[in-house]
Amino acid sequence: SYPSYLYECHNFGNTEDTVVYEWLKYYQLLAGVEWSVGAVLTKIENMGVLDSTLIIFTSDNGYFFGEHRLHMKLLAYEESMHVPLFIRYPPWFAPGTIVENEIAANIDIASTLLEAAGIPDNFQMDGTSLHTLANGTTHRQYLFFEHIPHTGVSWEAVRSLRYKYIYHFCNNQTEEFFDLLYDSGENTNLIFDPAYEVLIDKYRFLRDSL
Repeated sequence: SYPSYLYECHNFGNTEDTVVYEWLKYYQLLAGVEWSVGAVLTKIENMGVLDSTLIIFTSDNGYFFGEHRLHMKLLAYEESMHVPLFIRYPPWFAPGTIVENEIAANIDIASTLLEAAGIPDNFQMDGTSLHTLANGTTHRQYLFFEHIPHTGVSWEAVRSLRYKYIYHFCNNQTEEFFDLLYDSGENTNLIFDPAYEVLIDKYRFLRDSL
């Protein structure tokens, strides 16, 4: 119930010791990032423009360190799909604001910057301003997520707040469907579960239409 290329291309053959070593390198790297971000924020604050500066903190796609016994990224599972997103901009967001009922994406950053700069978004971008998502002016129920052919990996996915549908371009039709409310670790593929048949057909249509 999963595509064969997962373990041909992404098999995680490391030991417990190598996992610890890989994570140690990441934490060492992040220590440098944390110091650098602190230095930048201190400089902006000393300039007296901290509260009028839009700060967005995010990252590249996530990396597998043995989850699902996989390595690298490029896949549609949560560990790779999710990225951190922190914004500091007092004119828009009160401190401690958390938005959990909308789907944000990296395609939204450009539109967000345009709104903050007072420039009309007339460029037909795929994204929308994170400000409008947070205040309820706009909504995103579904996100279309894809990866073009690379190292034997090619797929398209649709993610909502609760469900995820993945279509893998294999020799035979290979699909995955997860109910993230009950299976946040994406351990059980429901694609052949008759209880989800109607819902799965809806997500097949969404994948095609989106």
